[in-house]
Amino acid sequence: MFQNWYCNSLSKATLCIGLLFGSQVGLFAQNDTVISSSLNEFEVLGQIKPDPVFKNLVLDTSLIEAMPAFSIDQILKYQTNLYVRDYGSGALSSVSFRGYSSRHTAVFWEDMPVSSSMNKTFDGGLFPTFMTEEVSIQYGAAGMINGSGGLGGTLKFNANPDFKKDEVLKFEQSISTVNNASTGIMYRRSNDKFVTSTHFTAQYGANEFSYQNPSGQEVLKQRMFGAGNQIISGQQKFAWKLKKNGVLKWNSFLQLGERRLPHSTYQKLVTETQKDKTLLSNLNYSKQFGTTQLKAVAGFKASELQYQNDAIGINDIGSERNAFAQFRVKYWLFQNLKMENAVLYNHSFANHPEYNGWQQQIDLQHIQQASYECKQWLFHGLIKTQVIDDNFLPVLPSLGARWKSEKSWLVVKGNGAYHAMAPSLNDLYWSVGGNPDLKSEKGWTSEFSLSSERDTGFNYSITGFLSSIENRILWQPQLSGVWIASNVSSVTNTGIESSISYKKLLWNAVKSNVILNYSYNSALDSAGNQLAYIPSQRVSMQGLLEWRNIGITYGHRFTEKRFLNNFNTAYLPSFFNATAGVNYTLDTGKEGRLVLGCQVDNLYNEPYQEVANRPMPNRYFIFNVKFIKS
Repeated sequence: MFQNWYCNSLSKATLCIGLLFGSQVGLFAQNDTVISSSLNEFEVLGQIKPDPVFKNLVLDTSLIEAMPAFSIDQILKYQTNLYVRDYGSGALSSVSFRGYSSRHTAVFWEDMPVSSSMNKTFDGGLFPTFMTEEVSIQYGAAGMINGSGGLGGTLKFNANPDFKKDEVLKFEQSISTVNNASTGIMYRRSNDKFVTSTHFTAQYGANEFSYQNPSGQEVLKQRMFGAGNQIISGQQKFAWKLKKNGVLKWNSFLQLGERRLPHSTYQKLVTETQKDKTLLSNLNYSKQFGTTQLKAVAGFKASELQYQNDAIGINDIGSERNAFAQFRVKYWLFQNLKMENAVLYNHSFANHPEYNGWQQQIDLQHIQQASYECKQWLFHGLIKTQVIDDNFLPVLPSLGARWKSEKSWLVVKGNGAYHAMAPSLNDLYWSVGGNPDLKSEKGWTSEFSLSSERDTGFNYSITGFLSSIENRILWQPQLSGVWIASNVSSVTNTGIESSISYKKLLWNAVKSNVILNYSYNSALDSAGNQLAYIPSQRVSMQGLLEWRNIGITYGHRFTEKRFLNNFNTAYLPSFFNATAGVNYTLDTGKEGRLVLGCQVDNLYNEPYQEVANRPMPNRYFIFNVKFIKS
């Protein structure tokens, strides 16, 4: 039975892919020297990025460097308009876009998906900022080029190898007044043929912090005990520059973590522990043949999560195995007409005590896209064909256009797309409540934006978006009290995102770097109620001011109230939260420098919760030392 199902699904995808590839196979031999000479090497070696008709943001590395080396979720809170749902210091932290849930956020590491196939989420509290080299955010339909899962958007961690003679050593040590610490070591060496990069980080500590507890008749100041953590992460990357415009990369990542999760406001002791093990590895090959560019990626993921809750007697282990491969061919038919064909394959296996043995999911896709540039206009079209287990989705389209003024003071973009996402393995196979008959979630999304792309230091962006999910998967309680997963009515998301950035050298060698974001988001179900834990309005700001050897950072964010249920009868109040810091750089000679820093989190000591009954720390301090030699 399994063989028949697998062969039927595979034959459908193979037929569709063959038809789409066959229409273009005769064009790969194009060898126009005029087009070839206009291509630059960066495009061959670079990462998979969407066409500029979509909204795409690359985080500022100088702002990331100015923060202590803890987890990536802290950076996203202040630098972006993404919604980060934090379950408390040292606990789960999830990321979502534009009214979608965290399950609709796809996360890629070196062009390979890393979100859990069991629950479709990514824990931002585990990924250290010290590992990041380039962080890009692709909104809405922009993520279609990477694969499935990003109905809301896509978060990518990548790095481009720089083939030049260089050697860099970096060491960083952070300690905090909540008895946590972080250590990071990085070494990179390169020449015109080879690049090697090694990262190691360790996060450890007692995680003992004071917090305000509003669960009783009075708001009491209490202290968290027993919620410590130890997380060790290592990352190794190699890149070889081959002859005739070829590059081969090998990337690997290993993480071992053990966390005693902070107890809720209704508890007195820690009862939950979580152990995480993750191994990622892939090979990445790219090459240019005249006017044709080829890219191939093959990798695997192995992970294990052990969750224990002494209060309710749970101690189980979930295991995942994922194999991923993609093959892309990009070619130019004319000077301004670019085409691309891609095949992506993702095969997931998972096992859990609540499953009936190992379960699996197959996701096979073909993507064909084209872009045409004419003077100040750029037009883009994409068609995706997808097989998710035995669900065949023959046409998932996307269309977009961009117009840019001569001096880039005004860039107008618009796009729309229809795409799909498979249920998670938990949705399908959980022993009580799982539903193997669930349909894939399908959604359409559209956006229209006005922005600037000038190099003057000041830029702006205003984006309006409208999207909807069909067959939304939701776990709901039945009359018997059992929670069951089912496809329910659609959800409509509308809103506006705006941002201003200012990066410029001011008077007397004073440098400024400021990002300000505002977003309004209406995420309504069929009854017209705002979805739980989706704030209508958010503001975030991150700034860096440098003068000679002194750097001052300040971050501020506002999150409006969040409803706790779909009936909108209970809510968490809105909150302001701020962080500030100061750094001082000493020149140690021989191309080395020492950076001393101090940061204050929850600057105004505001009591707040991002998730109900999950305490957040009062004001605390982080002391930071960095040594960099290059």
